[in-house]
Formats: sequence, structure tokens, C-alpha cells
Amino acid sequence: MSIGEKVRRIRLAQGLSMRELAKQVGVSPSLISQIERNQVSPSYSTLKGLARALSEDPSSLIDDKTPLEWLLVSKDGRRNVYTGQEGVTLELFAFPGPRDRRMDIYMITLQPGGVFVADMLYTDNSDGQDDFLYVIAGTANITTDRRSMTVQHDEACYLTYENIQSVANTDQIPTKLIWCIHRIL
Repeated sequence: MSIGEKVRRIRLAQGLSMRELAKQVGVSPSLISQIERNQVSPSYSTLKGLARALSEDPSSLIDDKTPLEWLLVSKDGRRNVYTGQEGVTLELFAFPGPRDRRMDIYMITLQPGGVFVADMLYTDNSDGQDDFLYVIAGTANITTDRRSMTVQHDEACYLTYENIQSVANTDQIPTKLIWCIHRIL
């Protein structure tokens, strides 16, 4: 089932009009209509807004599989997320499942000089989050609201009670990392 079909079914099941959903998300009713008819794909911020308004998890809107005891996400099963940030590729590992999921997993690729501004990954409806980052290739310069650190290839960091502001690549080669976000609700 496509994102548009899911949004439409959930919206109708909750008795929301397109206009009401659009107002909650902060977009136009025509954009909701285009999304539901699969004419456009929502940006990540719109996807987050849809998920919040529909009491869903963003990853549950993206993928159409039902989980069993475990789930394999193949390379082509990752979803590219539009960031609007030059030199940054953000992929969401879309794990379907319970609507009360508290964890999102991303793969970020930063070209040399690329900086990912992380505010788009934080939500307003949580009491914080724990972050785990593992650098697959290159070097990541991570800036939080309390400090900065450099994490190199094959190193990981775990942050709690800190908000990551940005992740930058100052190397001459691309940096690739996995970012797992566990939300505290």
C-alpha cells in the first residue's frame, strides 16, 4: 500500500477531512489531495507532520509490510528522505510495526564539506531522546547543544540528554554513518 493510500485510509478512519488534516499538518488541502493520489511524495517535514496529526510513526506510513518476529530491510528497502541540504543524503530504514515505536534508524552520507543540520530529526512530542551514531566510513564532526566531538571510521558514540545540532564532514572523502534515535515519551 502506498503512502497516499495509507494517509487516506487513516484520515477517513479518524473522520478527518482533507482540510482538517492539512490545517493540522500546516500544508494546503491540495497538497494532501496530491499525496493521497500519489501524485507527489511528501517531504520529510510533511511526512512527520502527517504522522503526528494521524498519531502514526513516520516509518509506518512509508513501508507496507507487516512485521513478524524480525524484519530484513534490503538496500532497496531504505527510503530517501529529502533534506534540502547540499552534500547530504539521508535514508530512513523503514521498519513497519507497532504505532508506539520509539526508535528511528537512518543512514547519512556526507560528501566532503557536507553538513547535516539535525533539527529535522527531533520531535516536539517527546521528553528527549537517546542517540547512537556509528561511523561506517570517513570522519564525522558532531556538535551537540553541550559539546563537539570527532568520531572516526569504525567508532561509535552514544548520547543521552543532549541534542545533536549538526553532523559535518571535514574530510576529503565521503562520510557514512548510521544514526539510531530512541525517543523518550
